[in-house]
Amino acid sequence: MTAGVTSVAVTVGILDVYLLLFFAQRHDLLGVLIMIVLSSFPVLLVRAVLSRASIVVSEADISATFFGLKIKSIEWTNIQKITKSRVYNGYAYTDIFHVQDRDHQAICRFLINLCGNLVFTQDIHTLRGLLSEVNLYAKRHNIPLAVWDTEAAAAEVRSRQGGSYWKRATAKIPETRVREL
Repeated sequence: MTAGVTSVAVTVGILDVYLLLFFAQRHDLLGVLIMIVLSSFPVLLVRAVLSRASIVVSEADISATFFGLKIKSIEWTNIQKITKSRVYNGYAYTDIFHVQDRDHQAICRFLINLCGNLVFTQDIHTLRGLLSEVNLYAKRHNIPLAVWDTEAAAAEVRSRQGGSYWKRATAKIPETRVREL
């Protein structure tokens, strides 16, 4: 599945670059802008679809499945850490869980649940049961669990009100180690 998606992405990328160069060579600024906007939609669509993958926990690994097909799995011994981040999505705060793979590549950071980390949100069905299993295997395999403390970061930003914008915008979010998520 990953090889098929990768080959389609490479083909679309080559086509986008070709059309982008075609419009640029003809000094067609509108065509260049349209190609840039249009080329971002498939990437965003793929990311949105991948973020809705089901998470399956087994004795050997944790995996993301889509329509019954395993699209990404990480063995418990290959997990660097599991984090819970509370982020603001524009309407409300939501919890996002990241299962970080030791072997993921930088280019895969954007393609969650395909070649990057496994990611799921609090909206997943039977979240409490899933987290119980994740906590069990994390304890069994000594996988660190962490929570990103966004409230502490917000307090740090408030304390920097007299400072420059960049100092306020680059607040460090402290990571707190926890026993269970």
